[in-house]
This record gives sequence, structure tokens and C-alpha cells, in this order.
Amino acid sequence: MSQYVTRLPAGFDYTFRPASYFQDVDPRALILSSILGEERRKDVQQRLESGDFDPAVWGEWLTESKLDDATRKLIGSIHSAFMGSEYLPQLEQNEIEIVRIVLASVTQDVISIRARRAGKRIAYSGGMSGGSPDFGGKCSLSPGNQRLSKGRGERCP
Repeated sequence: MSQYVTRLPAGFDYTFRPASYFQDVDPRALILSSILGEERRKDVQQRLESGDFDPAVWGEWLTESKLDDATRKLIGSIHSAFMGSEYLPQLEQNEIEIVRIVLASVTQDVISIRARRAGKRIAYSGGMSGGSPDFGGKCSLSPGNQRLSKGRGERCP
């Protein structure tokens, strides 16, 4: 019989729960979270922070949620890191990305955790993406949903 040891890194408040994933969301965060490609997302974030962002100048493809196959292949031919998260499933309507883990791999693989309202609950889903459509896809999480909180620490009946 084996025993599992859970070691949680220090410096994080593991009891923290946001009041809401869906209210008072920063518009920049919404723009960035809708861009699947990690390198495109970082580029747009840098341009927004510097004030040097004009889609008419830099091209609207930069802020597209999902690239078409031809554009995705073109940027992937520059370097495989540009493929990182380009094969993630698109966000569903009223879904927001709450966690993104970017792996330091050649193809910059990404794990994405998303949340959306489902009645009085929050439904979670996830996706994984590498530099190939064979690696990308949607995955289910367990538990699949959580009751919406009335406030910090209080659960809805």
C-alpha cells in the first residue's frame, strides 16, 4: 500500500477564492484571455502596456482568438514556440480562462483551465495544447462544477 505525500509550494494563499470570476473583469484581461496563442498574447500585452497598440497598424490577426490554418502554419514555420497554445479549443460563450500554465518546452505546451456559469454553479473545463493538433484538445475536470459563492467562504444552498 502506497501513501501519497502532498507538498504545496510556500508563498501561496491556498484558501483564497475570488468573489467572482465574472464581475468587474479588467477589459485588458478579457482581450488577452481570448487570444489562444501564447506568443501573440504576450506581444499584445506588451503593446497594450507600452501604448503602442493599434490593430490597424499591427494587423487584426494578432488579436484574433484562433488563427486560420494558413496563418498558424506560417507563424509556426518561423519557430515552433509560436505554435504554443494555438491548438487550444476556443473559449465557449461566457467562459473565461482562470488558469494558464505555460510549459518551457520546444513547442511551448499550454494547459488552460476555464470557468463558466452553469445556473447557480461554476462549471470548469480545461484544454491542452502543443505544437500539433494531435496534442491539443478539451479535457474534463473533476469535480466538474462548484456551487456559486454568496461571498467569501459562504456557499449557496
